[in-house]
Amino acid sequence: MPSYGVAALKRAKSAEISGYRAARESVGLYQDDSRAFLWVNGTRVQKTLAGLVSNDLASLRPPAAQYAFVLTPKGRPIACPNLLLLGDRLLIDCEQVSHGPLQEHLGRFLPPRLAQLSDAEDVQRFTLLGPGATELLSGLLAGADPASMPAQGVRPTRFPDGVEAVLVRLEAIYGPGF
Repeated sequence: MPSYGVAALKRAKSAEISGYRAARESVGLYQDDSRAFLWVNGTRVQKTLAGLVSNDLASLRPPAAQYAFVLTPKGRPIACPNLLLLGDRLLIDCEQVSHGPLQEHLGRFLPPRLAQLSDAEDVQRFTLLGPGATELLSGLLAGADPASMPAQGVRPTRFPDGVEAVLVRLEAIYGPGF
């Protein structure tokens, strides 16, 4: 069952326009069920993952987003997830097909005293695209100003019913997306 926030997003434009046309002319909402999520929690998450991912996480200041490869000790890629750094926890957003191998790899190489790995089964990924995306989110999320976010900017927020959300601003083909 969708949460209040997700339901509100779906109701806001569902009757008006759908699909590709919505993303071009108004707001398109896309739920990506092909994604899987993992949490990495701990006070030294960035340092712990430094040798396991291709990009420099140490230079990021939370909240932040980073695309990276997760590599074997020999440098072979296991997954290419989006990493969302949210304070002392990191959300890993990866393809379903790489979830198992990624979880196994990180379970083997993450020191449990410094970082703990867990499934994030309650996380869902939605994408809002189109010229009306910023206005729609501004109306739903009081106090959040999506228009002021830089590209790849990250902002933790809440829907009116208390459902937690993390906005990531994407520069899409037809204007900003979240």
